[in-house]
Amino acid sequence: MRVRDVTPEMAAIIKGLIVRGWYQHNIAGIWGINQGRVSEINTGKSYLRVTPANDNEVDAFLRSRGVI
Repeated sequence: MRVRDVTPEMAAIIKGLIVRGWYQHNIAGIWGINQGRVSEINTGKSYLRVTPANDNEVDAFLRSRGVI
């Protein structure tokens, strides 16, 4: 999955996980994407205008993946 395959919704969740202190390689592993894509989102190289998902959205995502 390349950055063009990352949706704005995914970017919001990724940003929400970064705000929570998750490591980029762990985020990449959950999504099955390259860590570089997470880095591009984190540094604003892509999806600069997307805001981080709120806690409820991040929790719902994590529950859907069986993480919490």
